[in-house]
Amino acid sequence: MRAYNVEVFDLSMNLVAHTTVNEPTYKVDALANVTNTIQVPSDKAIEEGCYIRIVRGTVEYFGVVNKIEFKGINDSTMAVTFVSFVDYYFNMKIVFDTNDQGSGSLEDCLKYYIDRWFISNADTYQRVKGLSIVTTSSTTSWGFNLKSDTTGQHRIVINLRDTLIRRSAAEYYVFVRAVPDIQNKTITLYIGRNNSETVLIETALPNVLSRSISLKQTTNSLNKVVVCNSGNMSQASAFFLHPDGTFNGSNTDRITPVVMDTVAISVGTDTTFAKASRAAASDAFSRIKYNNLIEIELAVDDEMISPRTLELGQLVNVIHDGMITASILTGYEIKKTIKLVFGTVRLDLTKILNRG
Repeated sequence: MRAYNVEVFDLSMNLVAHTTVNEPTYKVDALANVTNTIQVPSDKAIEEGCYIRIVRGTVEYFGVVNKIEFKGINDSTMAVTFVSFVDYYFNMKIVFDTNDQGSGSLEDCLKYYIDRWFISNADTYQRVKGLSIVTTSSTTSWGFNLKSDTTGQHRIVINLRDTLIRRSAAEYYVFVRAVPDIQNKTITLYIGRNNSETVLIETALPNVLSRSISLKQTTNSLNKVVVCNSGNMSQASAFFLHPDGTFNGSNTDRITPVVMDTVAISVGTDTTFAKASRAAASDAFSRIKYNNLIEIELAVDDEMISPRTLELGQLVNVIHDGMITASILTGYEIKKTIKLVFGTVRLDLTKILNRG
């Protein structure tokens, strides 16, 4: 077994504990709740809320301690459970202005709300020391079709992680990633799409140790949406899905055969039909683009795919049984091997797209 260094830091990024563990299992999932647990000698300096970093060479795992359980004779050891920075801090309810949908970029919207609560908050105790945000892409014309049940009201209460961050990943492929700089005692949040070149994976090749393919999207998937104003049904807009995954009202470069759906929306006084109809179309199309669950197991040091270099949001084309399926990296699990998890489908869909 290979030894990994375990470093635990307080909220000011000061080292408070250090030990080693045998090679741990480490899981990451942008769309569902996952935890990681290691066994270490008991140390009173390790508390819930501490940062934890597990390191071996260039390999680094980072998170926040959220549970401690003492074990062994006289509590000589402790099970330390930790979650991602995003899951620990952003699983909270906030007030969201629905007018922000489609106004500016999605990345800037996420940055605004995270900054408001965790960097510039008037409550200085809620600020995260050393936290900064960098946006790496700009996704416009976005929307989650979020609206208030009260006519004329455009502020609603939502869960920051489930309703904004996870839906941004599942529907617009915009991910939030926390990267610590221990030496400078800072944490940088990178918000954006992964613009790396698409990776090709052939499941029949011998470097693929195992695979699990669950394809929900077919040639009968939705590719046209007509959105009507329920208050004036003569007002309608058609949106078309294109082969590159984008959609708009342009009746060119179409996907055939046509599979259409019609939805009616109510347009509040605080928005426009154009903005509301695009948000409704986005909501409809977003469910099918990478609507699959593909799990590929590889050797950690596989040279054909180099799985350790892949980051969340990596686009892939998976060739299986002669068929090419497009998908996106949304999670992984590292043991003695590495399991890459692609697609926006999970067994428990309620954990993916919590609407509020």
